[in-house]
Amino acid sequence: MILENFVNTLCEKYKFAYFNSQIPDLGQDAFTLICDDLNLRYFEASGKFHLIAKIVDLPADEYEQSEALQRYLKMALTYLKRYPVSLVAEGQELIAFYQLPVRNVDYSQFESVVEEFLNAVAFFKQTESDEVEVSRPVMMLHP
Repeated sequence: MILENFVNTLCEKYKFAYFNSQIPDLGQDAFTLICDDLNLRYFEASGKFHLIAKIVDLPADEYEQSEALQRYLKMALTYLKRYPVSLVAEGQELIAFYQLPVRNVDYSQFESVVEEFLNAVAFFKQTESDEVEVSRPVMMLHP
């Protein structure tokens, strides 16, 4: 019942399309919410939401792809916050990913994670002309 309230509230607030399906490979039910390039999938057995969003189509040229990935790495270094988001190159797409356990989480906490994820996606979807500066060193050495 709590999960249904989560799903219904998210669908209303963010205009998600919603469907429930069984994932044959995993043999478990999954609730999937889709809006534009954003996909939230809840796996019932594990009690976790996977938040996934397509950031960009990567160039086919290997050199251009490498440059694009370096740019997104710099962006990721500036964006490490309370809810870190993973960036994954999957085929020709760059995808943002976050996994959230929802057991023992109230809706306001869950909503703040979704909001943070949406903010991260917007941050990573900045145009090429937007300037990206690294605000912290790539590696910190501790004595």
